[in-house]
Amino acid sequence: MKTEYAQRMPMTTLQEIIDAARTLSPAERVRLVDAVWDDEHPENWTALGPEWLAEVQRRSAEFDAGRMKASPWEDVQARVRRKAGLDGEAHHRRGGRG
Repeated sequence: MKTEYAQRMPMTTLQEIIDAARTLSPAERVRLVDAVWDDEHPENWTALGPEWLAEVQRRSAEFDAGRMKASPWEDVQARVRRKAGLDGEAHHRRGGRG
């Protein structure tokens, strides 16, 4: 069953959505990606390709051998936001995957 908003929303193509997203500021795009990502369930994720799987296995072996340290997600997220110039933005998560 469609929500009231979905019933009122005009039909939009994926390309129109992408074009509209490109007009957003970087901070708004990050919030958009977060919102969409948080709604996606893991069972719908695309399987890793062989190159990514090999990289994951390599990093896991490095970690297991003590040659790599792990960082808490919050630290990684803060570091990425700083590098992207988004560290001054209020950023709220809804308890999804991040």
